[in-house]
Amino acid sequence: MEQKNKERGITLIALIITIIILLILAGISIATLTGENGILKKASSAGEQTKIEEYKEILIMIGNGLRSEKILEDLSTKEYMDRYQEAIEKEIEKGDTFEGAKVERKSEGTIIVTTKEGYIYVVTEDEVKFLGKEGETTPPDLQESNVNFILSPDSWTNQDVRVEIKSTIEGYQIQYSLDGITWENYKEAITIKENGTIYTRLINELEETGGSATKDITTIDKELPNEATIQFSSKTTDITKSVTATVTQSDRGTSGVDITKCKWVYTTNSNSIGTDETSYTGGSFSRNPEDLTLSATTPGTYYLHVLTMDRAGNKKETIAKEAVVVNDIDRIPPNEAQITLSATRVDVGNTVTATVTVSDSQSGIDISKCKYIINNSANKLGINSSSWSSGTTLTSTTSNVSITSSTRDTLYLHILSVDKYENKTETVSNSVYFAEEVALLNVPKGSSGNNFSCPSGWSISGVTHYLEANAFETVGPQVGQLLSEGIDLTNINSLTFTCGRTTY
Repeated sequence: MEQKNKERGITLIALIITIIILLILAGISIATLTGENGILKKASSAGEQTKIEEYKEILIMIGNGLRSEKILEDLSTKEYMDRYQEAIEKEIEKGDTFEGAKVERKSEGTIIVTTKEGYIYVVTEDEVKFLGKEGETTPPDLQESNVNFILSPDSWTNQDVRVEIKSTIEGYQIQYSLDGITWENYKEAITIKENGTIYTRLINELEETGGSATKDITTIDKELPNEATIQFSSKTTDITKSVTATVTQSDRGTSGVDITKCKWVYTTNSNSIGTDETSYTGGSFSRNPEDLTLSATTPGTYYLHVLTMDRAGNKKETIAKEAVVVNDIDRIPPNEAQITLSATRVDVGNTVTATVTVSDSQSGIDISKCKYIINNSANKLGINSSSWSSGTTLTSTTSNVSITSSTRDTLYLHILSVDKYENKTETVSNSVYFAEEVALLNVPKGSSGNNFSCPSGWSISGVTHYLEANAFETVGPQVGQLLSEGIDLTNINSLTFTCGRTTY
């Protein structure tokens, strides 16, 4: 039974031989153990008082080609690590060389051996590594000086960011966390989908960790910009004029608008043209907000499209909610002015009110240029007459104009209508006559009160008309009734009274 146990067991010598054979099979030279940074050198410099000479003897044996077929057979067995640990534990129980040592399985294929002197070795199927003295193995803290985060891309982007983590401290596993709580071993570049903080630290085979370093990711912006705000100075113009569009742009995300990459186009297309920059042939922006001068040589309905781009490359198309109607040139004069007179004949000193309405069927009236002049000529002044410079400007498209005279006269109202294209029309009103009062002709009353009889030999000449047309009323074949005390002879050239067959 003891012989059988010996066959299954592994002595300290066999253990070391096994470790070295593993190193040789993994392509690791003996210099890895004996070199300046080798395990034995580290153990010696750390003051380990174990059997270094025994290790050297084993190296010599290996160098001379000594092999153990039994060990090689064990290396090819899947249960190698189980038997390996079991054998070591039995050697510890026997109180042999490993007396006082501590053996732990950390993970599949990894064993931690702590010697009774407190030196820690990590043993795997591929290598053996001296970790350090117990209590002094904790990895160092990561700091800005010994860790490097490599971002790709490293500027504003609307894509995911790949982050590589590199440390100048070797011999430890790098770990990372996206929340500072859950940690994973770093194997390759990490894909970050949104802004946040990356934590990183070092960890050894004992699962001891050092202090962490952090990197804030702030360059990811996947939000589209806001719609641009567009205000027009006018929504109607013509092919000879322009309108001004004030454009203000903003970003919903964190990167902000890149105003030099924003573009616009002024087109009759009311549908979306997308976010392809080549479609925006109108021009680019240099400031925010900015005033754009828009014009067109062809009549039509035009729409302003604005392409807003932020620093991360997100794009947003805005189509102005209001269209601009571009008309052809108006070459048609305004309509004749409509003039309504409150009277056509009044006494001198009284006022006639003329209600004037000006209109245009094309571009519309420019009321600031419409004028009127009152004179005593029925002839037109002419639309380009210099006389209009002294005319009075109408106050609105429908205005009241007062016409008055202090002397007997016939006056006319001249209206100049002007549209927004400087087309002009002159309109002349009907005449307004201002009458002058004169003494009344006293008519003698007859013997019958207000009735009168035709006096013989009485006649009036030089009178053509009179104001009180019904001053007399015939009440019989030869008798008239006087309705007023007299007759207004203003501008009268003749007056005829007929009594029976006699005319006076």
